[in-house]
Amino acid sequence: MIKAILFDLDQTLIDSKKAHYMALKASLEREGYPDVRIKWTYGLTSEEIIAQSAPELDEETIGLIAKEKKKLLRDYLSLIKVLPYTYEILDFIKGLKLKIGLITSNSKSEIEEILDLLKMKQYFDIIISKEDSEPKPSPHPLIKALKLLKLSNDEIIYVGDSDVDIEAANAARIKVAISQEVHATQNFIERATWVLKDLRDLKEIIQNLE
Repeated sequence: MIKAILFDLDQTLIDSKKAHYMALKASLEREGYPDVRIKWTYGLTSEEIIAQSAPELDEETIGLIAKEKKKLLRDYLSLIKVLPYTYEILDFIKGLKLKIGLITSNSKSEIEEILDLLKMKQYFDIIISKEDSEPKPSPHPLIKALKLLKLSNDEIIYVGDSDVDIEAANAARIKVAISQEVHATQNFIERATWVLKDLRDLKEIIQNLE
């Protein structure tokens, strides 16, 4: 029996790429690197994106840019959009008295501002941010969620959109659904338990597993 649904945030429940991209671009310019071409990969932390975009930068400089990006993000929060059926599926899950968790590579401060803006914080029983665990594709964020919820891996569904989401769920032996906003490669999609046309497909999946 399914007792909890865990969600990735970006490109699963919301579209925040433009906000994060603009904040990162501004932070690079402010720190003196206006010519860096940002190589965006879904599911990576800001530090990882900076490192792959400018491999010549040292760890200290990357940390400074990421810290500045976190400060600047609030200037671009208005660019964040909620994806279709997000509130509908969250209300549906809450109506079933299931637990809802959020697994994200965003920082705690970023998450709080985003969820407050979107009036979404009240839906989540647990939130695992980048300060709480190793980032995906490590299974540790999902394993930590299991421990906090006191559930076993067969009582959870994880919903994400990228290769790192599928890899993390597979490593944690958790069923994984990939959302409509798929940013996973075909090789990884084949390892997902379900591919959703949109978030509403979760309703039938959950009901069939009750």
